[in-house]
Amino acid sequence: MRISETKYIDPVCYMSVNPQESDIYVDHKGERYFFCAEACKQKFLADPSKYIKPKSWWDRWLDKHIRANEEEFGPEGPECHTKLMGPPGSKCN
Repeated sequence: MRISETKYIDPVCYMSVNPQESDIYVDHKGERYFFCAEACKQKFLADPSKYIKPKSWWDRWLDKHIRANEEEFGPEGPECHTKLMGPPGSKCN
């Protein structure tokens, strides 16, 4: 599961994995899963459905709104997310 550009969660043991430091991964049904060790990868390959949980309605809703926000403001988000108030003319005023 992707947390950020430099952080994924191993679906087997839930450890944090940096994809830039690990070459242990599997592409499964259009998604890339990173693993902390070869043993976790092998457990995943033996039964992927055991480790892949379907997204809840809340996760699907969040994904939809995160994509819309990125399309509108870019991957960094609007400037006002890092300030108390947005700059004049900002869409966050």
